[in-house]
Amino acid sequence: LYTLQVGVSSPDGEIHPLDFPAGWSAVEHAGGQWQTIPREVAFEHLAREGVPTSATRVDRTYAGQVRLLAYELSSQTVLPGGEVALTLYWQPLRPLERDASVFIHAIVGAEEVLANVSGVPVAGTRPTTTWRPGEVIRDLWQVSFPPDAPTPALVRLDVGLFLPDTLQSLPVTTATGDPTTPALTHVRLVPDSWPIYSGDHPLGVIFGDAVRLLGYDVTLTSGSEAAEVTLYWEAQAPLTEDYTVFVHLLNPDGGMLAQSDVPPADGYYPTSAWQPGQVVLSHHRLQLPPDHLPGRYSLLAGLYRPTDGARLPAVGLDGTALPNDAALLGEIALP
Repeated sequence: LYTLQVGVSSPDGEIHPLDFPAGWSAVEHAGGQWQTIPREVAFEHLAREGVPTSATRVDRTYAGQVRLLAYELSSQTVLPGGEVALTLYWQPLRPLERDASVFIHAIVGAEEVLANVSGVPVAGTRPTTTWRPGEVIRDLWQVSFPPDAPTPALVRLDVGLFLPDTLQSLPVTTATGDPTTPALTHVRLVPDSWPIYSGDHPLGVIFGDAVRLLGYDVTLTSGSEAAEVTLYWEAQAPLTEDYTVFVHLLNPDGGMLAQSDVPPADGYYPTSAWQPGQVVLSHHRLQLPPDHLPGRYSLLAGLYRPTDGARLPAVGLDGTALPNDAALLGEIALP
């Protein structure tokens, strides 16, 4: 009867045998000695070595079996018809008994799917049942966007694992064990060139030292059932929150005749995504009551935080604060 020992040795001949009480064992050489270390410590060593410093760490766990350690994006912006490369860094925590596939969904607006990529990791060469606990697996994907995709738009990239036979997604949790969504990161889908305002109603109102209202266009629909208003906004500095645009049509005594409250860019490009110099439009349809009186009506516009209704401070061209933090666009004549 023989006993088989497995271990490591130093160049000077020092031997450290390994035991495998749970099917694995790990050691490190520190202070001139070999020491057995916990699996979690060993896996973190492997993660630090296998993930480049340029990657963004996320540390998510899928079904308690696989960690998504980090990701890299080839670009934060993309044009319609273009693509971005997304590199994922996986680390299995234990052997997987069933093969799972990767999915990447590109989402805009109200959960509209622009792109859907899925398949076996590492270009089909590394099914998850071949993954060894602790190893770091570099997984490169290309996400292509349709040429008719809306711009500008903030695109959310959802990433996860699913079982191909049932299409069931593996539940994902944070590093602390709390359930979370598959949302991983964002890219900006931008136009070839940003709009330039050249209409008949130029403005220069500043909101919150971050946004300039360049001007507006207004037209009446056939039959004067509604007024169509387009506002041109230019980002001056980054905003940390998402704001809603309001347009009010007031009658001569200051009462509200019609209003429109919408997110800019039809909800595709929230203000928190705006970059300095970008020009974003908001489109408003003011439905007019059929019994409105003929006359001249005032148009006002501004931005407010939808969570509490707080408006961004508005300042005119001369630096004077505007009443009610609203810009007076002008007047329109209604028949």
